[in-house]
Amino acid sequence: MTHLSDDQIETLLEDPQAVDEHSRTCSHCRRRLDDACAVKARLVSAFASVQPDAMLVHLITASLRGAKSAGAVFPRRLSLFRWASSLAAAAALVALAAGLTLYLTPQQATAGLAELAQIHQDNLLAEHHGDGPGSPAEVADHLRKELGFAPAMPKLGAGMEMRSCCVAHFRNRPVGSYVFRSGKGLVSIVVLKDEARSLGLKDKSKLGGRTYYSGVFGRCHLASAQDDGYAYVAIGCDAGIPWLTELLQDLLDRSK
Repeated sequence: MTHLSDDQIETLLEDPQAVDEHSRTCSHCRRRLDDACAVKARLVSAFASVQPDAMLVHLITASLRGAKSAGAVFPRRLSLFRWASSLAAAAALVALAAGLTLYLTPQQATAGLAELAQIHQDNLLAEHHGDGPGSPAEVADHLRKELGFAPAMPKLGAGMEMRSCCVAHFRNRPVGSYVFRSGKGLVSIVVLKDEARSLGLKDKSKLGGRTYYSGVFGRCHLASAQDDGYAYVAIGCDAGIPWLTELLQDLLDRSK
């Protein structure tokens, strides 16, 4: 006796009316078909219980269109195992996205951290294309003229020296940025009109009555805090998060 193949099981899942005599009378095939129906019902139920973020839907749709335009050929039918695995993965992805949407979608969080890391990478070449080194007062005055506000500046000495400053862009808006050399290598400070908690940094800590957010993107360590309506972000490749957090605390406490 020849039992149903995976493709035949898939056909019966798509069209229950196609059940033939063998499918009804063979206990082995009947059990496989019942199990497949149960798996499909659970996956469809799980998938339908969450609502995908609009940005996620847009990205998936754009990706599929791009794949089709590139000449990708999709098989007419998937085996039950591949079909179930694909649907389970999609359900898990959408469920995860729905949870993170309460704060930031994964795309927004990753894009934000990528932009901040890129600002730091650009600052590593500041002596080649920046506005040139200067004193903290000169840097603050330059950024005040460019952006309308003067950010808090570090206290130099003890091996720390200002390297450069520039007007960078974050989320399509101009932001202030300066870089200085420290005992922990080059460190960037980015000052932007955003909430520190909205930047995509997941770790949260308290120090001196102020909340700090931190995280890692690539080789960059990032720490952020809020002060007078601005988010200050300290970024370094060699400096660890505890050191960057203490740097921000000293920077913001001295600005009062």
